[in-house]
Amino acid sequence: IGLNADLLYHSMNRVLLYQFAKPGQRLTDQTNLLELLHLLTSCSKVVFSPQNRSPEFITCLTHWLLVVGCVQQCRPSLLFAQESYISEDESSDDGSSLEVVKDNSKDMNQLIANATERAWAVFYSHKKDAIEEVFGVQSSFVSYEAASITPAHLTTLDLSTAEKLLKEQAARCWINFIGNEQKKRNEYLAGPTLTSSKRSSKKWTKSLKKERVLEENISIQETINWMIVHLRAVKALMKIKSAKVSQEIALVKNSAEKCWSRMELDLIREGGVWGPNRTNILEKWMLDDIEGPCRMRKKLKRNDMFYMHYPYVEQEQDVLFTKNRMPYSYDSKTLYQFCQKYTTRANKSVVTPTISNPFTWKPKLYSVDGFEAEDSKEEVNTQTIIQLLEHGEKIYSMYRCARVCGLDSAEGLFLFGRKHFYVIDGFTLMSAERKGTNSSNQAKEIKDINALPEGSHEPLIPATKGNFMLQRSYDLSKWSFSDIREVHKRRYLLKDIAIEVFANDGNNHLLVFPKQAARDKVYSRICHVSSVSNSEESIAGMSSDVNLESSQNILSSLMTGERSVTQRWVRGEITNFQYLIYLNTLAGRSYNDLMQYPIMPWILADYTSDYLDLTNPSTFRDLSKPMGAQSEERLFHYRKRFKEWEDPSGKTPAYYYGTHYSSAMIVASYLIRLEPFTQHFLRLQGGHFDLPDRLFHSIKDSWISASHSNMADIKELIPEFFYLPDFLINSNNFDLGTKQSGEVLNHVILPPWAKGDAIEFIRVNREALECDYVSSHLHEWIDLVFGFKQTGPAAVQADNVFHHLFYEKSVDIDEIEDPLERKATIGFINNFGQMPKQVN
Repeated sequence: IGLNADLLYHSMNRVLLYQFAKPGQRLTDQTNLLELLHLLTSCSKVVFSPQNRSPEFITCLTHWLLVVGCVQQCRPSLLFAQESYISEDESSDDGSSLEVVKDNSKDMNQLIANATERAWAVFYSHKKDAIEEVFGVQSSFVSYEAASITPAHLTTLDLSTAEKLLKEQAARCWINFIGNEQKKRNEYLAGPTLTSSKRSSKKWTKSLKKERVLEENISIQETINWMIVHLRAVKALMKIKSAKVSQEIALVKNSAEKCWSRMELDLIREGGVWGPNRTNILEKWMLDDIEGPCRMRKKLKRNDMFYMHYPYVEQEQDVLFTKNRMPYSYDSKTLYQFCQKYTTRANKSVVTPTISNPFTWKPKLYSVDGFEAEDSKEEVNTQTIIQLLEHGEKIYSMYRCARVCGLDSAEGLFLFGRKHFYVIDGFTLMSAERKGTNSSNQAKEIKDINALPEGSHEPLIPATKGNFMLQRSYDLSKWSFSDIREVHKRRYLLKDIAIEVFANDGNNHLLVFPKQAARDKVYSRICHVSSVSNSEESIAGMSSDVNLESSQNILSSLMTGERSVTQRWVRGEITNFQYLIYLNTLAGRSYNDLMQYPIMPWILADYTSDYLDLTNPSTFRDLSKPMGAQSEERLFHYRKRFKEWEDPSGKTPAYYYGTHYSSAMIVASYLIRLEPFTQHFLRLQGGHFDLPDRLFHSIKDSWISASHSNMADIKELIPEFFYLPDFLINSNNFDLGTKQSGEVLNHVILPPWAKGDAIEFIRVNREALECDYVSSHLHEWIDLVFGFKQTGPAAVQADNVFHHLFYEKSVDIDEIEDPLERKATIGFINNFGQMPKQVN
């Protein structure tokens, strides 16, 4: 029975101490404290029974009775300080509410103070001997003697006197009690390992002692000052939260408006449910980036910004015949005249368009993607961008990258999620400025590129002529793991730092990373989730683990059934066009990079006959020779240059050709009549069309220039010559100028055998590519461009040597220290092109 009573008292003592240790700031807490003090008084015979003789309980209860009594005595002055603070900022006009609060607080404080005095008197009367014994053991009478008080005086010890004598010793006992309890708790949780528990217990005890000392030394005025600081911090925090919520609401509204706009456009477009009954001749179109079968891009989409890019301006006559004339479409003038007629009927004034105030127009509804902040100069909140991700998304890793599309590029972040990849433009990772840490170990912070100070950020894509960095762009591209078809490694500026991601819906993205190591990590991660399982579905025409040369993989093909793209071509499973497209893909050529655009050969040499004889070898170009060697007279000059070449610096070896057969300018000039390539051409030309005599306007003249007459022209063709008739037609009605002969440029002049029909030209050109003669000689051209005759002695023997900066690994841009030399090298590569990767 005695053992059970000790356990009961042990539990009761801890419950009572726990109740005293709870915070007592609120009115409900003070009411509970008052009830607890009343319980000690009314049940004193049970609580303070002789059987309840725990020294810890006596010392700790003494501590808390002293603490409660001291706090209640100080509360009237604290209430007065609160009254002064509230009256300055938040008091009501009549002050009635303040008086009620003050009176209630005073009444409650007085009740608690009286109850504490009674509880202490009852406690001391029952446990006088125990109190003297406990505090006497701890040498408490040293302080009594210093105060000239003897133990006999303790018979009438009131609460205020006990505070002076026992406060310090009682507080020390409470701290020791808490430390022991924490130690027991840690031992129970940690099991046999007690080292960490001891350390944490000591730290906790020291911090508790420090907090007690600080609490005793803090004055009322300091408390009020801290309250003011905390209130200001709370107000600032609420302001930030309010701004965040407002931004999230604006984002949701913006997204809803875009969704509604796209739905409405889909309903009112040509061919839509509520679309126009007849075709609008002033509506403009542009080539979409989506790829179809055999990587052919045929889809056109609306170009709602056409009349913004090509406004109508009345230019002076002497400027119209120079290369500095403003790019212009005749349809812009037609639209202006229509609007002028309409506004005249409505009695509205019409302003004559000038260079400083041109006539522009765009529809009220036009599709846009991503998050726009064109009118906002503030930094976009990172948390707001996170709202664009999938619900509940978790980001596992993050990399800096730049998305390249034609001549446009946008730097951003590449994110790995649970089931999605994301590319968010307009953001970058920068090292956090923290003292005492190495730059390699510093944490990374997400920064809005547009909000960074000028010169504080080095872009991934160097600024060059024609290269346009998208500003204020916060587009979000998202792929589900199941949507990724495959991924290929790519080069950018002759460096292995890029990948090209292909999706099942025909979209693809060229992503550039700062270093090859980061690129390789992203590449290996995406390869695990790509959905391609056989060569027929692959972008490259074969699986990545199959060698291109059939002789090197016969056993593997017999066991797995997989064949290389060359085997499939030899067996006749794919066409010549498909084979060339697959080789371009394997060689790193991409529609997204105009400097590495896919290459196709000139097939025909006859552009004067009314009918083509595809069985006559003279109808075709010599596929065993490069374009520079098609004419013996021109080849003589190239060979002479190669033999007599001397470079005093020794940096540039001898070469035949100083220009390339594929470059951004060549691609843009071929596709100048088709948007968005018109814009690319204008950027490369400084915002103006070139002289009319130098523009692409005739198939025959282009062949003669590239094969015979022009020493600086050895260009090959692009895939659009074999499947897309739209680029041969000036459907945008551009004013391309007038040649010196008086010929006005419009549609591309086709050879006689095309019968003036662009579709017929594409059909015949494709038929020539697939004929038997070309099939038996196409491998010779492939050896020159993609194979063993690209470099080395075989290239010299085949008259196929180009400037050394065109070749892979010929120069490392990162190792060039001179900024002028580095800029010149990048400009050379951008302007003149790059060799395809040699396919083995």
